[in-house]
Amino acid sequence: MAVNNTPSDKEKVVECLESSGATLTSAQQDWINDTTNTVKIKQMATYIKNIGCNDMSNIIQDFIDNPSPNFNEYADQIIECIELNKLTENAYFTNAITNLKSDVDDEDQEKEKGYNMYKNNDVITITEVPIEDTGETYTNYTLTNSFFGGIHMHQENGLFPMFSATDIMLLGQFNQIYSPFEYHQHEVIHVLVTTNGVYAIKIKNYNNLLGFVGAYNSDSRFKERVDLLSERYFYKEVNNITGANTQTSTEYQNNFLKFVNQDFNLGITFFELSDDLQTWTKKTLDTNNNTVPTNCN
Repeated sequence: MAVNNTPSDKEKVVECLESSGATLTSAQQDWINDTTNTVKIKQMATYIKNIGCNDMSNIIQDFIDNPSPNFNEYADQIIECIELNKLTENAYFTNAITNLKSDVDDEDQEKEKGYNMYKNNDVITITEVPIEDTGETYTNYTLTNSFFGGIHMHQENGLFPMFSATDIMLLGQFNQIYSPFEYHQHEVIHVLVTTNGVYAIKIKNYNNLLGFVGAYNSDSRFKERVDLLSERYFYKEVNNITGANTQTSTEYQNNFLKFVNQDFNLGITFFELSDDLQTWTKKTLDTNNNTVPTNCN
């Protein structure tokens, strides 16, 4: 009779914690051995497999000490911030953002500009998109299986200062290109530099996003609805005298959150980067449709 030497989910979690130097307290051991926590233990083991023990050990230990009903939601919020903070700690990323910020409000800038982001063995490489691969309203990234995200701008005389439906669909395409065999959803990102600020979108529920992409590309009525709502939410409200866009950054953010969470439930999260390029802030809507900021630690 064959012996099954595959570690149980509980054993995987304990091994991760102990290999990270943790000495489990009796209370933590009791929580792990409590059969009512079996589902959460299985979720933890899945995250260790997909994300790695290094990033997950502290998250798991903190959750055990202060448990909440949903481990997946708890872990997702922390992991997406970990990945965002890796970018702001990268000089190539901050240099790319700085370069785009210097060009975005130039009235003579007729084309978008952008950067490809690649990762090999956890090393990030960022390259500029050739100018011939950009236009007034598009940036054609160079996609390979190490491509995990793109950065581009909506210049002053280009598109509205917020992600377009095409930008959202590209996020789904990035995930398909970057992770054909492995789980890397938390790393995939699309960044936008505008005259109003720097924003990022990340994947929370890939099935929702994939459904949106499929419907947009195959259903003409669905595409028409998306385009009409985009035009209603994100048009440039221009002052007839000064020519300035009078819709505020807060209004654009609020409308975008309604678009992705209420109109279509796209399964994505939305962040704003501080002016000093140091702090990401997650933006959500409360029950009264007010924008709620939550800083990444």
